[in-house]
Amino acid sequence: MSEPDLSIIIVSWNVRDLLRDCLRSVDGGRGELDLEVIVVDSASTDGSPQMVMAEFPWVDCVSCAENVGFPKGNNIGLSRAHGRNLLLLNPDTIIHDDALPLMVNFLEANPDVGLVGPQLLNSDGTVQSSRRRFPTLATAFFESTWLEGYAPDGLLQNFYALDLPDEKT
Repeated sequence: MSEPDLSIIIVSWNVRDLLRDCLRSVDGGRGELDLEVIVVDSASTDGSPQMVMAEFPWVDCVSCAENVGFPKGNNIGLSRAHGRNLLLLNPDTIIHDDALPLMVNFLEANPDVGLVGPQLLNSDGTVQSSRRRFPTLATAFFESTWLEGYAPDGLLQNFYALDLPDEKT
């Protein structure tokens, strides 16, 4: 088996229609990439695995006997992946235009880069802010507790990289 350019892992639980739209967009946005797509279904009751197998026979659909959760589902998918590059994709995501080839080409042209994240768009096409700096113990504490509003000035603004424009990050 040749090594795919990109392995995409999608963890699914009772999101059949969103998953269908996601897989259609992946197929339409693959360009010339050799893709491997792995859907890990966490015991959906809405017919998601059956839909994947019927409509997307090129997708490796792993049906779990129980809801294994998002982290374990990703680990199951990653353990089956053979691609040079890996993408963890949420099932409510729509791939636009040539986003997949652009990301893969960037990674392969820049071997010192280990991780990229795509620009996220809201359903109305506006940029969804997803920028963050690496968390510190202080930012993790304040962000995850009810004390967030009492964080020292600038601490969370720095963590959320509010000094950087959405369009450039």
